Amino acid sequence: VQTKPDDVPLREQLLALCLRASDWERAARELQVLARLRPTPQEKAREELRLGLMLRDRRGDRPGAQLALDRARTLDPLNLDVVRELAELLEPAARAQVLAGTASSFRAAVAQNPRSAVLYERLAQVAAWQSDLDARWLALVGLEALGTPTADQRQVLAQGRQQLGRPRPVRLDDAQRAALR
Repeated sequence: VQTKPDDVPLREQLLALCLRASDWERAARELQVLARLRPTPQEKAREELRLGLMLRDRRGDRPGAQLALDRARTLDPLNLDVVRELAELLEPAARAQVLAGTASSFRAAVAQNPRSAVLYERLAQVAAWQSDLDARWLALVGLEALGTPTADQRQVLAQGRQQLGRPRPVRLDDAQRAALR
């Protein structure tokens, strides 16, 4: 490792050995190095996620885990695994702020790529974590238009439609009819 500090496969082998030996401190250092060496933000975020989970679960270092997960979220703001784990570590006010930022990122991603069913599905998940029933239902309507919702999602859609009720007829005067033509 000293002669080839940027050798990713070698670092991965060393990490595996550290994990088998339960050497969490050395494993954390190796994950930090691997995160730095990875070429894409998504891969870097994956390593930061692994680091955050290890710090939380194996070392009991919640502040360190929060920092690693926050770095992961900065690298890949649309990674729901990162957002979920980070949100679980935060106090309610900070959790609400992270979820609002994530929802905003997904809405921006939907605006950039409105034909992506995956983005609507993930936006619906974030809205569910926020307990925002209206936003969840609207995201699921978008998902339904583009893809195939799961059974649970279809149930939420049906409940939302049931709450809407039947549309009421509206009487239009001559000026309103002319505006529609």
